[in-house]
Amino acid sequence: MKTTTRANLHTISILSIGIMIGSFGFGNASADDTTTTTTTAPTIPAGEMISVCINKKSGAIRAATKCTTSERSSSLGGPGPQGPKGDVGAVGPIGLVGPAGPIGPKGDVGPIGLQGVQGVAGPTGMTGATGSVSGLRTKSITTMSTGFGSYCSSFSIGGASLLNGNSSISVSGSYVTLNKNCTNLTESSVTVYAP
Repeated sequence: MKTTTRANLHTISILSIGIMIGSFGFGNASADDTTTTTTTAPTIPAGEMISVCINKKSGAIRAATKCTTSERSSSLGGPGPQGPKGDVGAVGPIGLVGPAGPIGPKGDVGPIGLQGVQGVAGPTGMTGATGSVSGLRTKSITTMSTGFGSYCSSFSIGGASLLNGNSSISVSGSYVTLNKNCTNLTESSVTVYAP
């Protein structure tokens, strides 16, 4: 087991030295080379493909795009497998309020609303000023007003005596009697103003 491990380590060391020497164009590196170099190979970005030539007999590797007949071409590196999906990032801060947009077109007229409740009655207004009768003509008219008493009279001065609904008819044997009940109207004169 120890012999196999040492052999593997020896092979890996030789391959690493061959890559470094080949990348700088120093020629082929053989398995018998025992000289090491302290020159550091240029940093290769992660995932970059490297074209190499591998010697068919010695297994020496050099970085190159064209290989000789004694070498076989191969590639090292390249993109690795896709990693897992990352976590969702934190919510960013709220942005600033944008400027006000332009005024939109005028909308259609809405339907007629319901009738509101009746308001409270307002206070009584003040009495108006007394009007003037200047320039008006006067005219006298006659009016009839109800007088006192319910007696009936065929002669009334300045008035009239009229039967009212309280009058009645009574029958006694062959006699028929009209029981009169009258409303007496009294005549009076009133002066009015007309335009």
